[in-house]
Amino acid sequence: MVASRNWIRQKSFLRDAYNKEVKRWFRDVGDTEIPDFTTGRGAVMAACLIAAGDSQNMAILKMETFRTVVQRTHLRPHVYGIPTHDLQNEVKFQPQIILHFLQDTNRNYDSTKDPITGRISFRVTDETYKTINKAKILSLANAVKREFMTNNGYVWSKGRKMATYQHWEKGYRLQLLYFSETEVKTLIRKVLSIQDDTVQERYLNLSKNSDELTAFPGVPETETILGKVEKLPQRRPVVDVRFTHAELHVWGRHEPIILCDRTYRYRSSLVSAA
Repeated sequence: MVASRNWIRQKSFLRDAYNKEVKRWFRDVGDTEIPDFTTGRGAVMAACLIAAGDSQNMAILKMETFRTVVQRTHLRPHVYGIPTHDLQNEVKFQPQIILHFLQDTNRNYDSTKDPITGRISFRVTDETYKTINKAKILSLANAVKREFMTNNGYVWSKGRKMATYQHWEKGYRLQLLYFSETEVKTLIRKVLSIQDDTVQERYLNLSKNSDELTAFPGVPETETILGKVEKLPQRRPVVDVRFTHAELHVWGRHEPIILCDRTYRYRSSLVSAA
């Protein structure tokens, strides 16, 4: 069947606009229309790029592959929150760094459940929205990369115990679930190293429940909600989560600054995983 003029024009647009988005996602592979099929990411990129000779059905299939298999947009969780500008109208804050972690889908992962996440945040107390500059932000990004992006991303072993590190003057109000005391101390040291700070034991507290398995059972409890049996949220699951990306929030900017990203999800991170 001869391609219609409408499809020829549409395909030309998609090969320009959509393929650019695919290339940004796979920017570590290179800006190419013919990726290296011998590498994993190259083969996946090729499966997503719309080629000159593709039919309409093939183009749709490739776009669906990119959205659902690669980006997994259908699995992004719902979030409780308010628009950024509404929050900033109410609260003026010091710059904040947030480290994000996610359970590996190929590592002790139950595909019927949402992957477990992890989040660590702290303030940059020696800066304000007026004083922070690009050089300082790049320095922070490189520090996060050094501490959390090596070896395919730092793995945080979450458990039923709770560690807190409360040093308000320095911007730390950490509450971290942990499995191993040695590992959580390493994690806190790495967080503080981003700003060249060192751990002071007087601000560190480690606690655990006297009957952890009863307080935080390994199997989620169930309740009937609106006539349907639902699994309740599992409190303090024992699970490993891997570092994915870090962002910096600065008052007055509606979008976060992506400091670094090892998932290639974001278009413009300051520091790449390579």
